[in-house]
Amino acid sequence: MPRKNFHIVLVASVVIAVFPFVWLPLMSFFSDWNYPNILPGVLDVQQWKLFFSGQQDVRHSFLLSLAIATTTATLSTAVGFGLARTVSFGSRRKQGIFWSLLPVTISPVLFATILAFYFNVAGISGTVGGVMIAQLLIAIPFSIIYFTAFWTPRVMHMEQLAATLGSTPYQTFTQVVLPYARPFLLVCFFQTFIISWFEYGLTSVIGAGQVQTLTLKVYLYVQEASPSLAALAATLLILPPALLLWFNRQYVFKPLGV
Repeated sequence: MPRKNFHIVLVASVVIAVFPFVWLPLMSFFSDWNYPNILPGVLDVQQWKLFFSGQQDVRHSFLLSLAIATTTATLSTAVGFGLARTVSFGSRRKQGIFWSLLPVTISPVLFATILAFYFNVAGISGTVGGVMIAQLLIAIPFSIIYFTAFWTPRVMHMEQLAATLGSTPYQTFTQVVLPYARPFLLVCFFQTFIISWFEYGLTSVIGAGQVQTLTLKVYLYVQEASPSLAALAATLLILPPALLLWFNRQYVFKPLGV
């Protein structure tokens, strides 16, 4: 590719990547924007004032989504880390990976439709707990698949070496395995957080309209033709992943020299 064309493609890619992070926050200040006007009539901070004062549903949805995503990511990372070891070092590794892949390959809406009957019978449909359990049924298999790349013979040999030097299983896990697994644990937490944070189909079906996460709010405001509210919710929606991306770069890949 000619150098000039390369620079054009590079600039276009940067503009496309940065555009949502500029345009969505700007749109959240729009008001009095009526068809067929190309630009809004007024720019104000009313929506953000209502958000910070707690007088808007967006704030509740933001905090709810943050709680669900953090809990789901923490549990799925911890449980998946342990289960992946059993799968990786077990006699039926291929079967374990195969069954872990199934929930990940099914459409979330289809998977939620399958689960809906059982969640209704259990009385947890339309509850925050039910939504988290449903998300864990996808996040944990993803975590297992991810950590099978960590639990290699090299790690097993490290554990065996520590044992021969007199290390207890607890000491081996906390002082040998966990420090070595730290980058893997952080990346898995980020990935499962994002899976939960952006989840729509599963949350919509299992939540039965009662659990209004931030993703659902964005779609709701778009359907209601409320561009400023939709932009406000979308701005909050992209904020945590952007912060995680920065944290990931600073504290995971940068120390590794990537």
